[in-house]
Amino acid sequence: MKIFTKVLTSVAIFISLTLSANALKLEKNDTYSGTIKDSNRNNIPLPPGEWLLTEKNITKPQGRSLGSFVEYTFYNSDVGYVFYYGPKGTKGSADMWVGRKTPSVCDGSPIAGKTKIRGINNTEWCVFDDGEYIEFRNYTAQNFSSYYHAYYIDKILLRDTSKSTIQSIGSQIFDQVMKNKAGDLSFLSNRIDLNKSSSFTSNYTSDYSSQTESKYQSLSNKEICIKATKLDGSGWMPSHSNDHVKEAWSRDLNINECRVLTGRKIAKKDTSNLKDKLLELKSLFDEGLITQDQYDKKSNEILETF
Repeated sequence: MKIFTKVLTSVAIFISLTLSANALKLEKNDTYSGTIKDSNRNNIPLPPGEWLLTEKNITKPQGRSLGSFVEYTFYNSDVGYVFYYGPKGTKGSADMWVGRKTPSVCDGSPIAGKTKIRGINNTEWCVFDDGEYIEFRNYTAQNFSSYYHAYYIDKILLRDTSKSTIQSIGSQIFDQVMKNKAGDLSFLSNRIDLNKSSSFTSNYTSDYSSQTESKYQSLSNKEICIKATKLDGSGWMPSHSNDHVKEAWSRDLNINECRVLTGRKIAKKDTSNLKDKLLELKSLFDEGLITQDQYDKKSNEILETF
């Protein structure tokens, strides 16, 4: 029995080391291909080609949460974009759901898709056509952990854009995403025509810069940042529909540099007035001038406004 236990332990250690060895610490401005696994055990199948990691962010939902999430944005100048959102570590967050209902990423008017909801668990995929890109969204929520894969494929590259074909491609992508580490999107090589693009390159910066040099060379970094960032300075404009964002990336501008150039710094909420209101309300309650129900109702109104 002891020998059997030792054998099992050795096998477990070997598997653990093998999994760790295959995991990558994804770095911004590096290129990746195939199906990649990050150091948080997130598996991301990429379409054919070389993909530049243009954005990497860690987010933590407000309120009570069970963990943080990691976001990745990949770019291929000829094919499109890939966006991934998944848990950082082994824990997800319950704060993404209201009333223990999973959110949907398919609100609106998708041209194809399928949704399956079972309590707090949800699997769905859908496809949107924004005119320039065909967007394939894939979402899985399991036990308060969520995984989101979005693929923006340049519409001009698709050999067939009929509804039945889009439905088939969307279903195949979802099947591969659901296979987790075994997912493989190489089948897209038969679905997209790379000859329609100018080239199939892994170097986003040099390729994009050469294509847009004449268009944007007269604009200063500040002018580029004004067009590329949100008015409140909270982040970039949607990169798939904003060439100024791509130009900012090609100039190695980051969001903090753009905030300085544009003066669009994230405003901090003034809590002093809020504190005064709550203290005044508490004083009225302590003096018996308002009831418990009135205090609870008014304090909630003040906090909701904040």
